[in-house]
Amino acid sequence: MYVLSVLLCLLSAVFFFVAAKNGVYGGLLKTPVALILGGLAWNTFVKTGFISQPQVTYNILLAIAGITWFFIPGMYLLGLPFIILAFIEKKAGQPLAILVSKDGIVFDSLFKKSYAWTEFSNVIIKDGLLTLDFRSNRLLQKNIDSEIEEHSFNRYCRERLQAPAKPPASP
Repeated sequence: MYVLSVLLCLLSAVFFFVAAKNGVYGGLLKTPVALILGGLAWNTFVKTGFISQPQVTYNILLAIAGITWFFIPGMYLLGLPFIILAFIEKKAGQPLAILVSKDGIVFDSLFKKSYAWTEFSNVIIKDGLLTLDFRSNRLLQKNIDSEIEEHSFNRYCRERLQAPAKPPASP
């Protein structure tokens, strides 16, 4: 995703620069060119170690390019994929969140996916490793960063797994 984001931002900046240099759309395209190229240059300096600051997220640069494409007559349809990619880039860059509740387990990544307790044969944390054993013989393991009391968590999960399944709500 990184290479695609950089390539799309560079191509957009080049198009905006050439259009601004030819006097098309007044001087309105100079600002997005400066922002996009400035963000890409900043990230290059951060990656090479010249600057020890956080990077500009590529979803911001894609959003700037997408919004700019929207304002160019005849090119507004190009803005939509940039905005969609900016959203995907933002969600994909976030760490996977696994939420455990009395109703089940939810994976909050690009798209939320919920699982009922009845879909698991075992859920356990051991030495900072969360193991989700699905009844469908699928196994998922994830290192966890947060401080969780393993014994309490494992006891809670055991209780939820042994609890009788809720009957479906009647209309």
